[in-house]
Amino acid sequence: MGAALAGGGGGLHALFIIDVDDFKSINDGFGHIEGDRVLMAIAKAMEEFFRGSDIIGRLGGDEFVVLLKDIPSIDVLKTRPAGLRALFSKIGGSCSLPGHISASFGVSVASGGRKSFEELYREADEALYRAKAEGKNGYHIYGG
Repeated sequence: MGAALAGGGGGLHALFIIDVDDFKSINDGFGHIEGDRVLMAIAKAMEEFFRGSDIIGRLGGDEFVVLLKDIPSIDVLKTRPAGLRALFSKIGGSCSLPGHISASFGVSVASGGRKSFEELYREADEALYRAKAEGKNGYHIYGG
């Protein structure tokens, strides 16, 4: 991802860290096979939700990362968490779970190539912790 960011020029870029809320309860209550189905459904839904030029990865466990390059504006960026929350809320039903799946999102923004990937990652991670501290199923933009 660092190399992808380095070649991005002077546009507006954002890094999302996405953590599925209370995922342990899915594994504990429904088993690890069902937990894996949920993670695969999340990954597939995110591939359909984000642009083909966005880079999506799984950090491990129930955490994902997405690098959005060349975003037209900060207003466009702010629509993404609401869309993701709606998407995640449908996944529980599609995996035969009672209730919905929620996630918390930490976001960091860089403009004009002024931040390294490491800075974006650290900021998005801090923003994720803040989103979780504010009650989960939400998002926080670093510095916002």
